[in-house]
Amino acid sequence: MRFGKSAIFFFAFIEGLAVMSVEFLGAKIIAPFYGTSLQVWTSVIGITMLALALGYYLGGKFSAHRNPKII
Repeated sequence: MRFGKSAIFFFAFIEGLAVMSVEFLGAKIIAPFYGTSLQVWTSVIGITMLALALGYYLGGKFSAHRNPKII
């Protein structure tokens, strides 16, 4: 299954929107307990970036060892 360039941009936009929504939701959930200080936002963004990096790394490892026609 091949995607065109515009479909890839669309999926990247939706993925970015979903990640940003999860960041805001995480900060809203944590706010009653720890407030909305710079440290809270730094932690939320840092954990989000770490999770993205780990997912991209594992996805790269997975795709490197699979048949390209399947992926």
